[in-house]
Parts: sequence; structure tokens; C-alpha cells
Amino acid sequence: MRNFLPATYLDTLDALAELHSRDPASWPARDVIGTSLLLRGPREFTPDTWLEDLPIEDLEALTEAPALTRLLAEAQRAIMADWKCRALLTGRIGRAMIWRLDGRTTIPWHIAEGPYHERTVRFHLPLVTNPRVLCYVQDETLHLTQGVLCHVVKGAPQSAGNFGNSMALHLVFDMERGVTGHA
Repeated sequence: MRNFLPATYLDTLDALAELHSRDPASWPARDVIGTSLLLRGPREFTPDTWLEDLPIEDLEALTEAPALTRLLAEAQRAIMADWKCRALLTGRIGRAMIWRLDGRTTIPWHIAEGPYHERTVRFHLPLVTNPRVLCYVQDETLHLTQGVLCHVVKGAPQSAGNFGNSMALHLVFDMERGVTGHA
């Protein structure tokens, strides 16, 4: 596989309990990020500015969620424990969100472009999934397993589909590349 690189398994149980208390089924759809809970990112953005390289900060959805904060820190430590990642990445977390994909819905094909996406790499950590949730990057398809942290290539056409009946929730976050990083 060229576009998906599983990294490690992380225990997501505490974060799941915390998310359940936030009732993900009630989250409203937002323009650019769909039905997601933004944890880190620009405080103010519009569909026109989403691809821009705007200042990133922890948002209330993260600062008020200790289990999600711990899970994001555990993911960061797991990534940076790998010598190749230490050579290619800074370790700084960029944007982070809980991505929700309802049953029988898809995310249209798109390419993450622009200065922000060129200087970051993307990771997915499935928190809730079903066997019929598939991620697509170029000509590759993969079902991401719950709890398995996976690097997913950006800059190529990508999509996702949930062909099951239950929602999927992924912790999706970016990490900054190093000066010479080509991860």
C-alpha cells in the first residue's frame, strides 16, 4: 500500500465514553468540515478560508475534553517514537477533528490542497466504525480498523464511504512536516 500506513494500536475507550456524552448524532453539519467536531484549528474560518494556512489553536471542544486531549497526546507520542517520523516530522499537531460519517453516506472525491496541506501529513484513528466504512486514496481502498492509528496520504484524490447503517467516528489530525520532511 502506498497511500495508507498503519502505525500502531491505541486504546480509545476513555475517549469514546467522553464522545458519547457529547451526543455525536446531534452535531450540526458545518460547511467545510461536514458533520465534524473541530478540536484544533483556526478559531474563525469560512469555506473560502479553510484551505488557507490560518493560525491553529486548541478549541473548547478539546480543552474541555481530557480523554480526547490524552488520546491526541498518546497518538503524537506513538508517531514520534518511530525514528523515521522523528526525521521527517516536527511532532507539532496541526488541525484535529472528530470526523463523523453517518451510515449510507459518502464524502465526495477531493484533494487536500494549499499551503497548509503541503506542510502537514494526515493521520486517522478510527474510534467507532463498521466493516462497511471504506477510505479511498487514488486507486487504493482500505477499511481502517477501530483503534489503529494510520497515516493517510494527502495531496491525492481521496474519498470515503459508509455503506453500513451505523455512524463512523474518526479522530483525524495533521502533523507538521520537518524542513526536509517528505512523509
